[in-house]
Amino acid sequence: MSPQEDVPPSPDVSHLLPRQCILLEMPADILMHVLRFLKPLDIVSLRLTTKKLVDLTFSRSVWLTALRTVIDDNGLFPPTFPLHKMSIEELENAALGPQKFSRLIRQPPSGDFVGLEAVSRRSVLVRDPNDPTAEVESIRLLPGGRFLIVETNAAVLFMDLGWRVDGLLSSRPFYRLRKATVSGLQTPAWVHVDHLTWGNCPGDLRLFFSVDSDNMSERGAQVIVCDVFNLDGAPKGEVIARLALPTGVPQRIRVADSEGDRVLLHLGSLTSVWDLNKNEIVSFSNSQQLWHLSVLVNDSVISYDQSLDSLNVYNVPRLGPMTPLMISSNPPAIALRPLNNYDASTVFHRDGQHCFFDIEGNGGIFVRYSVDRLPPNVSKARTMPFVAARYDLTAHFTAPSSRHNVLPALRLCDDGIVTTVMDVAEIPPDGADDDADGIILAHIANRGWEDGDEEFQSATVLMHSGDPAWRLWDSFEMDPTSGRLCVMVGLYLCVHDHIAPSRSTRQQ
Repeated sequence: MSPQEDVPPSPDVSHLLPRQCILLEMPADILMHVLRFLKPLDIVSLRLTTKKLVDLTFSRSVWLTALRTVIDDNGLFPPTFPLHKMSIEELENAALGPQKFSRLIRQPPSGDFVGLEAVSRRSVLVRDPNDPTAEVESIRLLPGGRFLIVETNAAVLFMDLGWRVDGLLSSRPFYRLRKATVSGLQTPAWVHVDHLTWGNCPGDLRLFFSVDSDNMSERGAQVIVCDVFNLDGAPKGEVIARLALPTGVPQRIRVADSEGDRVLLHLGSLTSVWDLNKNEIVSFSNSQQLWHLSVLVNDSVISYDQSLDSLNVYNVPRLGPMTPLMISSNPPAIALRPLNNYDASTVFHRDGQHCFFDIEGNGGIFVRYSVDRLPPNVSKARTMPFVAARYDLTAHFTAPSSRHNVLPALRLCDDGIVTTVMDVAEIPPDGADDDADGIILAHIANRGWEDGDEEFQSATVLMHSGDPAWRLWDSFEMDPTSGRLCVMVGLYLCVHDHIAPSRSTRQQ
């Protein structure tokens, strides 16, 4: 054997040598397509890499796509952001909002932490120029945090709070929809906004008004559907459908939910489903009035029967002509019980193909249900609610005997669902309302319907009675995707923002 044959062959180390990343060899248009699948914070993280990727993270089209994805994934109200008027920095900050708030609420408290500190506080006295003595009945902050709907006893006021945290608040609404104009009644106190929706209507927003019957004038109960167009321009409201019920039906009516063109109504002990496009309706009786949880999903009605402590699923019968009013015998297809002392607080949210809701029992114990459509011939029911998660808020309340108010709508935020609660301790016998200890709490938990999802839950205080601005608020609303909290006493509105805008210029 020759000396050369004694030398063993050199190992192949080519895989250890530095070489060009395959990702960087891709054309810019392919890379921009890849960035569409990243979350906003992941896009920002690419600024720690190569110049080629850094340049892409400052592309306007990248952040336009990112914000559109955030709007869809979090169920935001589309007119919130004037996309083509926003700078790259504004697009980036808006897209980062849900992830930023999710991280804020999930970070563990440290030191003397009491709650999240607002980065901006603004207040204004809301003025209705046509009715200075108006009284506020309810407020609704549309997802995205820009538009606040203030319902008074005479009108629906549309307030533009802006998408920035440093903008000036106007005391006057930019649009006023008179209840008398919508209903044609001189006494608008009978008229209430029960429900609103967007995304499946020609206008920007669809409002559902209920009008209780009046025995004095022999006027039956009514439901009025009004679309509002061009919210970011010259707004206009238009009544698109009206349901006038005969005087023989119960006086009180409530719009509980809607799905497409179908509207779920409660008329005393009657539950009705009305198709506003075909003007057809069907009603069926229940053991008692269903004024709490009621959801219309997958052509089924899911409601809670307090007398039996059960969660019932009803298949919607075939709809028919308006007259005479069809009342069908319709026993529940599925009855789930017991629910362990259901309390009156319920929240739900529909997210595209998904529907889920929370039911509270035993003062702070919440059970989250996810609703799925059942395959044919599996059950009499077309759909079924499944327990997806359980969580306990009692540890965060101010006192065991405190009373709390849960916002009636769950909100999506990044990979979680946020529940907002105002909890107030009992008022001292010799104290004023504002002397009561209390908090406004935001709780986040995972959605719960995906197999393999890691379970998590966390909570943080947004406002507390140690804050000089604390009041026993009449109304409150919270949008986690923007970190915006709105509270009202009378006509006094206070807006607290909890997400600080970041600067992302190339110079920095």
